[in-house]
Amino acid sequence: MKRKIYGIVIVMFCAALLTGCGGKQPHGPERKQAGETDTAEADDVALTPIADVRSALEDDIQALRDGKYKNLVPDDAMSFYFPETMTEVYELSLEESREITVDEAQPFFSELFDFLLPGRLTEEEKAYEFRVACNEDFHEDKYPYSCPTVQEYIQNVEGKRNGEDDFWILMTDTPEWYLAVTLSGEFLGYRDGVAEKYNGYPVNISGKYFLTDNNPVYKYYGLPDLGSEDTYQLLDGEMSVRDAVASTEAFLNDIASRGLCCADGKAFPVRVMGCLVVDMGDGHYGYSMRVMPEYKGVIFGANPMKTGDFALHTIPVSEDSYDNYPGIAYMVQTDKVNGAQDPFMCTNGDVKEVDCSDRILPLADAAKILSEKLTGHVAFGVESIAFVYESKSVKERPTARSIRPCWSFQVRDKVNGSLQFMYVDALNGNCVHMYTQRPEDSLWEEG
Repeated sequence: MKRKIYGIVIVMFCAALLTGCGGKQPHGPERKQAGETDTAEADDVALTPIADVRSALEDDIQALRDGKYKNLVPDDAMSFYFPETMTEVYELSLEESREITVDEAQPFFSELFDFLLPGRLTEEEKAYEFRVACNEDFHEDKYPYSCPTVQEYIQNVEGKRNGEDDFWILMTDTPEWYLAVTLSGEFLGYRDGVAEKYNGYPVNISGKYFLTDNNPVYKYYGLPDLGSEDTYQLLDGEMSVRDAVASTEAFLNDIASRGLCCADGKAFPVRVMGCLVVDMGDGHYGYSMRVMPEYKGVIFGANPMKTGDFALHTIPVSEDSYDNYPGIAYMVQTDKVNGAQDPFMCTNGDVKEVDCSDRILPLADAAKILSEKLTGHVAFGVESIAFVYESKSVKERPTARSIRPCWSFQVRDKVNGSLQFMYVDALNGNCVHMYTQRPEDSLWEEG
């Protein structure tokens, strides 16, 4: 998942990952000095056993509702998420997938195509339809056939690339289907054409496709609501939100279990973290799921949208900002996922548990740090609070990522209406202002 993640571990990274903290001492003493890079006001933070943090959540939330901090005012409909089974948290590091040759990627791509789009192409047709595109090719009039075939790319382009800014993918793209992987061998996007056909093929050869491109959003279900029995009529029958969520997770994790998520065959398990119900017209609906990886029962946070699928027109405010972005998977039929975009976080090698802790920063303390970070002259409506993992690239090693547990807050400035995305590190109290979303920007844009 090139993103600048409830369930079964699909890929066994290494035996050490499954042993927990392995009897290690808790992460730091009960009072732990904040690191030099912290931006929080507090000089030190107190870490509390996770079980005690969980027991205090109801009181901590009520204290916020009772006005403990004048600049933090929970909305009546504020959503809240804390992992039910979490007993330990980890500081993780990983290396993203290496770039491979197109010749190496082609067998993987062909197998993935046959799994997702069986019977669509013969081997001879694949030789013509499978193309290699760079970021400049998508605007060509004759796209995708202006892009070289695999053999043409190997003979004429590979080894003569123009620079690091070029983004190349192996793909096949028609109105009836789309499949693409990066040249790191990572699953990038897929659609089977069913939704586009129902919508009358509103775009020609379009690459990725999102249901909200041509259909209005009817309702949103967040993390606490994904077990809903609300039922909607899809193109071929009725399906509940709960069943759609379960089917989406099972479908994507089956891809990962088959080693088809990336050429190296390693990816985090996938969890649905939000569901848009989209009105397809004529009494039919579709489900558009926001998906993220998870690690040992803790989902990764997605930035910076609360209700939409992809974030546009946002303002990153710090080099320390996290850079998780959600994947998308959508269903318009009851028996399959009809499209997906960037649903996996892949890794080239084992995920390393740099540290492990059975203690974290309590919600009450995280809220205090956040309140002190925000201006005291403006009230902020708290729209959601969640305990998640967040990741970011390591400056010194562009292919490396650092992953840490955080309290995630989405708060809205009650004066100018802007939505602020804030994170408080659950191990050191570092407070990061991730994004500001301007009030004029749509919450529902996907593409």
